[in-house]
Amino acid sequence: MTHTKQKVAIRIAAAITMILAMLVSVSFAGCQMTSLLPTNNEQQSSTTTVEQLADDQPKPDPIIIPDYLSPLTGLGCLEEIQTNRPISITIGNTANALPQFGLSNAGILVEIPVEGGISRLMMITNDYADLEKIGSVRSTRPALAQIANSFDAIQLYAGTSDEEASTLLPYDTLDYITQNLPTIYYRDTSRNAPHNLMTTGALALAGIQSFQYRTSLNSNFALPFSFVAYGENATPSGASALTAQISYSSSHLITFTYDSEMGQYMRSQFSEPQIDGNTKSQIAFENVFILFTNTTTHESASGSTMDLSLSKGGSGVWCSNGTRQTIKWTIDADDHLAFFDEDGNALICNRGTSYIGFVKATQTNSVEIQ
Repeated sequence: MTHTKQKVAIRIAAAITMILAMLVSVSFAGCQMTSLLPTNNEQQSSTTTVEQLADDQPKPDPIIIPDYLSPLTGLGCLEEIQTNRPISITIGNTANALPQFGLSNAGILVEIPVEGGISRLMMITNDYADLEKIGSVRSTRPALAQIANSFDAIQLYAGTSDEEASTLLPYDTLDYITQNLPTIYYRDTSRNAPHNLMTTGALALAGIQSFQYRTSLNSNFALPFSFVAYGENATPSGASALTAQISYSSSHLITFTYDSEMGQYMRSQFSEPQIDGNTKSQIAFENVFILFTNTTTHESASGSTMDLSLSKGGSGVWCSNGTRQTIKWTIDADDHLAFFDEDGNALICNRGTSYIGFVKATQTNSVEIQ
């Protein structure tokens, strides 16, 4: 090979070597870019995957507010119930008065201590027309009449501890004894007196129509408390309240046990669940109010009776959602009952049924909440 041809061969080899080196460099650079920077297609695929995951997440059901709400429970109801005036029925509450009928229909259940270490119940409902049986109906007390009036209720009972019934006359009443109303009530012959006096929704309506009582709720009606916004929950600010007990006497213990799945307090007494004879189910409440009050004992030739002195109000406890807090309560000259928190703000509670139990102010230790 000549010197000139040798030079040309060297140049060609060098050029080939340079080209190969450049190709190798580009190849490595391409590999690095592929591993770190996704292509446009890969970027689009990644974004789509994130969006699909977000769409697949469970979403809460929308809150649908019913067109009509019960003034006693704040829950959905029929149109006519929203403005229907409630009735109150005084119910016997001793061991030999069981079972009781109609309590599951109570929007509000009131309980007060009476003489003899027992209590008396008063159910308040504005949805009663179809109730086939309510009772047993017993005598009322002036304090119960005040409380019933606070709920604008037409009052059903059988007599009163106030012998002249003077304190009850301003109210709309259907008193089996004083007003002599045998057609509004009936005796259940399968039960012993005095725990056998019953009524029905139809009979109550007949009595209301007979006396031409107002049937629409008073436009100024207000519950003792306000309801939380629909679909929300109010939680008392205090300690746990999974059980609440009221001991009216050694033989008369009331227990509320919180059911977290139901969100309700299940009521028991006389060592067993308290069952409504109509529904065969245990009565339960979203709100439990225990109020401490002064009491008065009245002596007469026929014996002594006890009643509540409501005018000074007092303190109490509100239990809901498994917790509790201290509250205050008042009742004014117009019988308007009101609940407040410790700072004096109107109490905001959960929608649903409510129990309001009164206890002697001297017996606060008879209430145990855990």
